[in-house]
Amino acid sequence: MNNITLDRYATLAPQFNPEKFNATEWALLAQEAGMSYITVTAKHHDGFALWPTKLNNWNIKDSTPFGRDFIGELAAACKAHGLGFFIYMSHLDWYIPARF
Repeated sequence: MNNITLDRYATLAPQFNPEKFNATEWALLAQEAGMSYITVTAKHHDGFALWPTKLNNWNIKDSTPFGRDFIGELAAACKAHGLGFFIYMSHLDWYIPARF
């Protein structure tokens, strides 16, 4: 996290706005590159989800100006263009202490 506190990190979500994201363009580019599937990190250790979740509001739809379901759009575009779609989701979370 390069010397940024968790509290400060949490304030940055409102700045995240991938306004030029176009799921269809991503799917077509993947096809043109010869890919047969796309895998994307849907939630990493920061706990921020790239889909709307009922678990909390720490997600792309509820906490950013983007306000859309990034994962849902990309999954639909992959399906429409015959690509496999997979997600990686970390169960570790910086905000929830590990209990190992």
